[in-house]
Amino acid sequence: MYFILTYHFVDNYLKARSPYRAAHFDHLTPHITDGSLLLGGATAEPADKGILIFKSESKEAVVAFAKSDPYVLQGIVATYDVQPWTVVAGALHHTS
Repeated sequence: MYFILTYHFVDNYLKARSPYRAAHFDHLTPHITDGSLLLGGATAEPADKGILIFKSESKEAVVAFAKSDPYVLQGIVATYDVQPWTVVAGALHHTS
């Protein structure tokens, strides 16, 4: 099953993220490696949201990811939500 994790960033996100950016990417790495995190990035103009696409057995696993992300722990993310996503078109191929 696919899930969309949406981060809603604080107003000064681009400046506030700097001290935590490396730790955030370190947090992403094992999830990219195991194939559960398929895509991720921030919106532009305005840079006010982050969107991450997961392939996971449960919503709880995606929530656990968010709760342990340095951006969430350090207050860079004001709020977040996780939604199941029914994919009906296109394809993503993850290779290890």
